[in-house]
Amino acid sequence: VCGAVAAGVYILGLCYPYNEKGDLAAKENIARLTKEFTAKCKEEFGALPCRELTADGSHERCEGYMAK
Repeated sequence: VCGAVAAGVYILGLCYPYNEKGDLAAKENIARLTKEFTAKCKEEFGALPCRELTADGSHERCEGYMAK
């Protein structure tokens, strides 16, 4: 997975933590937010894995992914 996407998911977890085992609302919320975020990334960039995003061998686009 692209590091920018992984970092985004990590930040979501920090902002919307699921810390209590029985807190199903928090668990469902972070799962929904993660799915929405990764779906938007895939829609915007066309893929999530680095090897697909940089299939041309160039990492020049990585900076653009991180900026968004």
